[in-house]
Parts: sequence; C-alpha cells; structure tokens
Amino acid sequence: MFGRSRLLLPAMLLLPLAVAPAHSTTMVSQSVEQLATRSTAVVRAMTVATRSSWTASRAIETTAGLRVIESLAGSFGRGQEIEVVVPGGEIDGIQMIAIGAPLFTVAEEVVVFVERVTSDRLGVIDLAQGKFEVRRDAAGVERLTRAGLDGVEFVAAAKPVQPSDLATLRTRVSRALRDHR
Repeated sequence: MFGRSRLLLPAMLLLPLAVAPAHSTTMVSQSVEQLATRSTAVVRAMTVATRSSWTASRAIETTAGLRVIESLAGSFGRGQEIEVVVPGGEIDGIQMIAIGAPLFTVAEEVVVFVERVTSDRLGVIDLAQGKFEVRRDAAGVERLTRAGLDGVEFVAAAKPVQPSDLATLRTRVSRALRDHR
C-alpha cells in the first residue's frame, strides 16, 4: 500500500503539467507605429464576404472581402473592395485553426494593416496583431478591440501600448508615417 502511494504522488504532481496549455505561436509584439511603417496600406473597412479554400500544400486559408470605408495609409480608395488572405478556415466540416491568425466575420467593421504577400495577393501584417475590430460605445466613440491572439506568446522587452479608439489610431498611424519619411 505504501509503495503504491509513493508512485501515485509524483504522478499527481506532474498531471497539471500534462494538461497545461501550450503556446502554439510566438510573435514579436508590434506597436501601431511598427505595423504602419511596414504596411502596404492601413484601411478601415467593412467585411463583406469570407470564403475558405484549399492551398496547393493542402492547408486551408480564408479570403476576406473588405469594402474600404477610409484609407489611413496607402492607395486604396473609399468604396474599393480588396481581398486579404489569412491562414486557417473551414471547408466541408474540416477546420484548420492557425493560432494567432485574424478571423473575419461578415458585417464586421475593422481596421487592417495590409501587406502585399505576392504581386496579386494581400495579407494582414503580423497576423491578428494587424487587425482591430471597430465598435461604437454608448457615447458613440469608435473603440478598438483585438481578437485572435489567444494562445500567442509574445516576446519583446515591453508590450507596446495599443490604442483604445479609432481617433488615437489615426493620429498614431499618421505620425508614424510622417516621421518614417
């Protein structure tokens, strides 16, 4: 009896380690200024469509159709529709989750830091770090939130301060691009 409990105790102590969540993606934390200066464009947009497809390497990716509401940087104009491609998605009940990738929902208002992935494809810079959701609070202030960063471990000396509202984001993007020239 005593011998069995002696083996059981170490196993019980190790059990929490076996079920502890593991971080699947490691990223360098980026400030709005860093995202802005590395982006092809920064747009405020409405998500108008999403579709998932298989890649040549048998992974799933999602293409989000965005209608530009406002261009904070870059050459996309109001009303223009662009598409950004992100890893992950679902096809015929098969789901691929890419930890740290942004998720898009139709009718969702977003601010996206866009990068040119290939000559004919756009992506979101630094995955979910490059996407903010825009929501109006009770006072009508356009607030920013982020999603899709669960399971991401950040490496950086200090986590950058993220803007809480759209007006602050506009100012910081504008200033970053002016100072970067």
